[in-house]
Amino acid sequence: MCVVQLEFPPDVVNHVVRTAADGGSRVIGTLAPLQALPRDVWTLLDAVVVNAREAAAILRVSRIDVMNDPVEAIRGLLALGPHAATVTLGSHGAAFSTDDGNVTTMPALPVPVVDTTGAGDAFLGAFALSLAERSTRTAAVAAGIEAAAAAVQRRRVPAITG
Repeated sequence: MCVVQLEFPPDVVNHVVRTAADGGSRVIGTLAPLQALPRDVWTLLDAVVVNAREAAAILRVSRIDVMNDPVEAIRGLLALGPHAATVTLGSHGAAFSTDDGNVTTMPALPVPVVDTTGAGDAFLGAFALSLAERSTRTAAVAAGIEAAAAAVQRRRVPAITG
C-alpha cells in the first residue's frame, strides 16, 4: 500500500505513483494541497480520498454543490480515472464508491467535536490500513469515520519547535 499526498513537487508525486503501481502496490492519493496530476497518474490510483473543499476545486464546482450532491461528486472524480473515490464530508460523514462500483454515503458518528485538526489524516490512515488488511471499501470508510470521530474529540497540542 502506498499513500501519496501532494505536498511534494508534481514530478516526485508522479514518479512515486508510477513506481508503486508498476511494483504492484495499491496507491491511495489524497490530493492536498491541490495540484494537477497527469491523466495516466489518475488511472493508476486505486483510490482517491479528498474532502469536500478539495473535491469542489478538482471538479470546478462549489463546495456547496459537493455537500448537496456528494454522490455526483464521486461520479465526477471517478470520471478522472481512479478505480475508487471517497469524499469526506466532515460532520456529514463520507461519500464513496464501493467494491461493486456503486456510489453511496455513510454518516459520521455523533460525537462531541473539540478540534477537527488531524481528522482527515486520521481518516486516511485508518482507511489505508483497512484496505491493506484486505477489507472492503465500505469497511475501510467505516474505519476512517471511526478514526476521525476519535480524533475530533481531543484538542491537539501544537508541536514545540525551535
